Amino acid sequence: MDKKYKKLLVGFSLTAAIISAPTTIFATAFKDVGGSHWAYSAVEWGAGNKITSGYGDGSFKPNNVVTEEEFISMLIRTYEGEQKAASGERWSDPFYKIAKANNYPVGTNRNAKITRQAVAEIIAGTQGKNFTGDNAIKYMLLNGLAGGKTSNTVDGYKGKDTLTRAEALVFIKNVLDKTGSTDLQTRPTTPSDTVELGEDKVPLGGIEVVGDYNAALEAIAKKLSAAVNGLGFSVGYNKSQGKAFVQTPTGGVIMTYSDTTVNSNGTQVVSLDAMLDPKTDTVRPDRLKAVLAAMGAMGLPNGADVKAAITKGLEEDSTTVKSGGVVLEILAVNYGRVVIYVD
Repeated sequence: MDKKYKKLLVGFSLTAAIISAPTTIFATAFKDVGGSHWAYSAVEWGAGNKITSGYGDGSFKPNNVVTEEEFISMLIRTYEGEQKAASGERWSDPFYKIAKANNYPVGTNRNAKITRQAVAEIIAGTQGKNFTGDNAIKYMLLNGLAGGKTSNTVDGYKGKDTLTRAEALVFIKNVLDKTGSTDLQTRPTTPSDTVELGEDKVPLGGIEVVGDYNAALEAIAKKLSAAVNGLGFSVGYNKSQGKAFVQTPTGGVIMTYSDTTVNSNGTQVVSLDAMLDPKTDTVRPDRLKAVLAAMGAMGLPNGADVKAAITKGLEEDSTTVKSGGVVLEILAVNYGRVVIYVD
């Protein structure tokens, strides 16, 4: 069957199920998801549309934590129907092929428990948006694509919490109900403008702004953005702290930069954090590459000698390096974190 035609049929059947058919047409009757269960309608909907299924003992296990590949498979099945793995493939490979083709932010460990923040980032991607961290959560809340666990705020959303089987179906069904669309969109390769998140003073270009707009920090952030966006990182600035920052796709800050040389006793300060792999205690090469690129964008030396000195500092060994006529004092604050003063 033609793929496009098949997709239209899948979309038609899902839309019909959502709009016109009550959940009572499904006869799943899981013994642990009764009619009074908070996620009853979503579970019935998911089982009826073959997005997920129960267990051999007649249970659904709604409180079981969902892994990334389980969530990705539910999501893709909702829009594209079942995907069969080819001989020699892992069962989830065809789902991941679609996710990666659409640039959705999936990780490298498919068996990792997925967090509510990661779900927000992925679902924002299905809507053609590239938001990470708190911005992805804001997007979900502002557009009614999700609610918070304790309140409809970023904190109340509890982005670090994991997701259960029941919650996963509620998330996905709610997106379909709110958008009325049965088409997956492609996630842009560059961050989406945060202006649409209600921050009317945020400059264009996907720069995250914490607090009010600041022209000087915006100029720094734009330089950093040009250096690290192509490496998979994004930037922003915090006016109250007077710092620009580089962050991972999931919103974790790995570098902050401040420049107070406009004052007589000012200096440039670079702080690095979360630079080590917690499993191997080794420097993450992608993060170090991004930091060096960001330093270069700010006119700081970033050659092999600086790279070696930073690596040494991350291993709790303070050092000083002179490169290109600039002295960098690299202080080891604690394991995996350094502060660099520019003299």
